[in-house]
Amino acid sequence: MSLLKSSDRASRDTFEKWSGFYDRSEFINTYLDRWDREILAIRPPSPLLDIGCGPGRLAGKLLAAGYDDVCGIDITKQGLLLAREKGSIRFGNSLHLVEGVAETLPFKSASFASAVISGVLHHMEKPVPVMLEAARILNGNGILILAEPYFPPLMRHFINIMLSIYPITGDRRFYAPSRVEYLAAEADFEKINMIKMPLAYILVFRKCCS
Repeated sequence: MSLLKSSDRASRDTFEKWSGFYDRSEFINTYLDRWDREILAIRPPSPLLDIGCGPGRLAGKLLAAGYDDVCGIDITKQGLLLAREKGSIRFGNSLHLVEGVAETLPFKSASFASAVISGVLHHMEKPVPVMLEAARILNGNGILILAEPYFPPLMRHFINIMLSIYPITGDRRFYAPSRVEYLAAEADFEKINMIKMPLAYILVFRKCCS
């Protein structure tokens, strides 16, 4: 536990306050647009769940690309409000949005063919429950796409030490791709692809059939 507040509370407080800024920031959206293009190129099957959808940046792009069965979930009312407004204006309310947390997703088991966790895992105090929930809501050989920032090992180690004291904007821990692979394997996912980008990576997993 942080000396100040939990990462979940820090994330919620930060994004409730700054959702509009993140939504309008040209710098942030240019950085994340690279992630979105790679995710769209993967063509994950629908129905699709965007876990930690925020103001609907990726979900909106999926709808614009022709997806008609996209659901977004986020912990912040303000982010969901922005996503709902954009969905209503551009897509006629076709974007289904839910308030909730990634550790206890309010969906039936095997409800989705794919799930995306983009820029979210490093906000999680306990990432394994997030992976387990993603596995639960995916059907058959469902696809999980996970995108995260990348820092070199020494820098990542220093940042993580600082974050263990104070979760700045809710950041808890940044992971090497190999560590994410291990966490995913704990939830019975197998890696099928990895996309490397400057200061970021995307891992694609398939749910293993039991």
